[in-house]
Amino acid sequence: MWLADPGVRDIAVAAIEAGHDSNVIEGFTELDGRVALDISSTRGPRYTALNLMLYPLKGAGLTISGFEPLDTVADPDDQDIETAVEAWITPGVGNRRPLEALAGFATLERLIDRYSRQAPLERDATRRRASGYSFGAWCVSSNTPGSDQRLLESALGASDASEANTFVSAAVDRRHLDELIGRQLEPLDEDLLLMIAARPRGVSHHYQTKVVGLLAGLGPEYSEAVLEFLETTVRDRDGDLSSAALRAPGAIDPSDRLRASVEFGLGSPKAALRAEARRLLFEKWHEKPATVKARGREPVSVPDFERTLTGYSVKFDDDAAWSKARGRFEKLLTNHPAFRIEEADREFIDVETSDPGAGPILEALWAQADGTAG
Repeated sequence: MWLADPGVRDIAVAAIEAGHDSNVIEGFTELDGRVALDISSTRGPRYTALNLMLYPLKGAGLTISGFEPLDTVADPDDQDIETAVEAWITPGVGNRRPLEALAGFATLERLIDRYSRQAPLERDATRRRASGYSFGAWCVSSNTPGSDQRLLESALGASDASEANTFVSAAVDRRHLDELIGRQLEPLDEDLLLMIAARPRGVSHHYQTKVVGLLAGLGPEYSEAVLEFLETTVRDRDGDLSSAALRAPGAIDPSDRLRASVEFGLGSPKAALRAEARRLLFEKWHEKPATVKARGREPVSVPDFERTLTGYSVKFDDDAAWSKARGRFEKLLTNHPAFRIEEADREFIDVETSDPGAGPILEALWAQADGTAG
């Protein structure tokens, strides 16, 4: 990767090496007034390793002016793809490196096609292979700039909710990576996003929230169709989804329609939506709610525990993210032998675990942190 300011080289090196002990800076060169850092990591998967390198730079306020993944394999033949998938799904082997190195739009097309044909089948062995194609598509998109649009098109044509979730998550991760490396984001197709958002309720909460986030990225000049969708979603029964929708039109100027959404949010039983509404009320109209009910000893909103390839991603709403329970929960995770924290921010904690039944443990730890354990 390249740093925009050569004068911050030493700061960047220290930030990256402090970010995780798997980060190793192998060398640097100065080229065209920029500093190029050659970095390797033993951490996997590759996307996680990249985040462990890039987040410390972002936290230090440093700007990246270019990024290029090394050791990728662009457009391998069909046999190489199958060999890489087999290496990942074979019990006792689990070698993800060949899949992580794949890149290129042609490779992405082949993996999407294979996943779409395998995913609906019910046999355990077939599901395992389908997960290999799914992980492969995600790896390829991480190595292929501009692949997010194709992934979203695949989400629209997906045969079931699980397939749609897979492609939307990969697209969001690709765009998130582009933001971290300073790459100019290509504008997304509004009609495509609205059609994806209109999928039936079978899709997951995380899917819907991510699509709302992508629609929010279309602003601040929202079309009437997007505004109408966001305003309808604010009244959704799900607190996190509705607060995400309210956060999006918050980029526009104060208006009667935005005020109506804010007023709805202020009266919601969902803490996340109330918090977002209070923020907008003060930010747009410089007002505070007439009354704000004290929480007292009420429990904090329970986070979402989302299964990932290596463990769980714990997602906090605005209410939980700034609570004392959030800090206590992270300390409990740090000291628990079943978990290892991969990455953490105020709104999420990604943990690695080899226990497939660790979900109830996480729920019990949160109840302990929040003081609601029985």
